[in-house]
Order: sequence, then structure tokens, then C-alpha cells
Amino acid sequence: MKELPICSGNKYKPKQLRCCIAATVGNIHRPNLYQRVKYHTSIWQICGYGAICPRLAFVRDVFTMQWGVGIYAVLAFLATSAYARLLGTDGFGAYAVVLAFVGTITTLLQFGQGSALLVFLAEELGKGNRRAMAAVIRNYLHISFLNGVVLVLLAFFSTNLSQMFYGSPQIGMYARMLFLYNAVDTGNSMVLIVLQAMRKIRLKVLLEQSQNCLTVIVAVSALLLGFGIMGVVSAPLLVSLCFLAVNPLVLRKAGKGTGIPSVSEILDVRFAETKTYLMQGILISVEKNLGNLFPQGLYFLLSLIAPRALVGIVRIAVQVSHLGRTFLFGPIGDVSLTVLARQRGQGLALLTKNGL
Repeated sequence: MKELPICSGNKYKPKQLRCCIAATVGNIHRPNLYQRVKYHTSIWQICGYGAICPRLAFVRDVFTMQWGVGIYAVLAFLATSAYARLLGTDGFGAYAVVLAFVGTITTLLQFGQGSALLVFLAEELGKGNRRAMAAVIRNYLHISFLNGVVLVLLAFFSTNLSQMFYGSPQIGMYARMLFLYNAVDTGNSMVLIVLQAMRKIRLKVLLEQSQNCLTVIVAVSALLLGFGIMGVVSAPLLVSLCFLAVNPLVLRKAGKGTGIPSVSEILDVRFAETKTYLMQGILISVEKNLGNLFPQGLYFLLSLIAPRALVGIVRIAVQVSHLGRTFLFGPIGDVSLTVLARQRGQGLALLTKNGL
């Protein structure tokens, strides 16, 4: 299949390229547009021209993220159905209480380190400032280390907290595994965020959804083997540890030639250089944490005053109601955040020129 003459190579005219895409994708038969298209092409070929057209690269990345969100939505629905069927009403309700307990606490422990890493790393990557990029990554590592220490302490005292809130240490025993998972998975989260900042969207989606799929497979297998709720809450931790050994190697290979600072450069950064990103990350996190507290806070309050089975039913209902919003707007927002920050680093003129 031949490629479009006006789209091939680096010598292209943006206006002609837009006409070419409109005529091919939309099948527009107006002569003044269709005459420009001398050969047949496909949407996948058009998406391949993202390297020479920033707008096409943006659309390509949104499509890639959309596939990832779609896979995750289907996977989450299938996993919830499998857990509910295999655990039963009361068992799934207890699992929902564990998620509410852990989710509320971990939401309160977020200080915007992930958002700050994505926004400021993409911006400094656009500027090519390796020292500033190292400071942004070091800020993430500082906060994540403190969070990890707190999460490990929470895991140690989880049965005491469970006794205080629910009058039983059982929820705390299950919550311990999820606290440890959240402490370990900060390393994997950092790798995924850095890949997104570098616009390695396909690799990011592949790693992220591979981990999600493997977690569900391990959890369902544990249920079938009779491990119950403990098997479900242990699966994320085991899979996260496996990916923690692989993801840094993938990032090291993908980051060659992109300007990402080395480990020695990151360790050389002083704490004073990270203060700016710390405060701005906290400001970014305020709105996001308030939004995340709506479902988590609701689940937690229900877990204190309502039967466990009702908590599980409400969780499923809210999860289903949020599918449309997450599927439609999540990828566009994530990719836009990366693109705007990076092109802002490259200059306002370039941002205006590309219309992003």
C-alpha cells in the first residue's frame, strides 16, 4: 500500500495534510479535497505520521490511552464479577470494607508527588533542563519514601486500627497486605509516570495493563485454590514486586537519548532544590484528593454504619456509574496534561503554533 505523497517525509504542508486526512478518514467526495488524495491509505498510516505532526501525535496517544482505559474497564468489571461470585455476598462485602478502609487512608496520604512528577518533568523535559528534571524526580522519591514509611507502620498497626473502627482485627489483617502493596507500588508508579512524560504512551499502557491483567489472574487463581480474601489482597503485592524488578530496566532502555537524568544526577540533587515542586505538588493534590474522597469517604462511612454486603453493592453501583466518564474523558485529560506541560517548556510560541 502506497503512502500519501504530501504526507511522506519531512517536507509537508500542514494545511494539505489536514485536507488529506479529512478526505481519507471522512470519505469526503468534494473535488477540491479529494483531488489531493492520489492513493488509498488507512487510519493506522495516518496515525503513524504523528512524528511529523504534533496534532496527529496527540490523537494517536489519546487513542492508545483509550485502549488502555477500555481494557482496564472491562478487566475491572470482570474481576469484580468474579470476586463477587467466588466470595459470595458477605465475603465480597468484607473485601469492599477492606478497600474502603485502605483507600480512604491512602488518599489522605497523597501529597501530589505523582501529579508534580508528571507536570514538571514534562515541562523540564521540553526545556532540556536535566538538573531540574533530577530535582523533580528526587522530590517524588522523597515524598514516596516518607509515604512508604507511614504505610509500613500502618500495616504493622492495621489490626489495632481495625479493632478500633470495626471491633474486630479481621479487616486489619487483610488491609495489611494492601498497605504494603501501596508502599511497594510507588516505584512502579514512578516508572509509568516518567514514560508518560516522555510520550512513551504505548509502552506505558503495555506495562500498566500487563500488571493489571496479571493481578486479576493471580487473584482469581487464589480464589479458586481456596485462599479467599487473603488471596485477593495478596495478589497485587506479589505482582507489584515482580514488576518492580522489571520496570526500572525497561525505563532505563526507553530513556536512552531522551534527556532523562541518570541515577547519579538524581542523587546529587539537594533537598533545597526540591522545595518548589513539593509545595506546588501539594496544591495540585488538594483538588484531586477532595474528588477522590467522594467515593472512598462514602464507602468508609457505610462500612462503619451499614452491613458489609451493602458496602459491596454500593461499590459496584458507583463503579458502573463512573465507567462512561472515565472512558471518555480520562485519556484526553492525561495526554493533554503531558503535552501542554512539555510544549510550555519548549515555548509559548510553539504551543500556540501547534494549537495544543
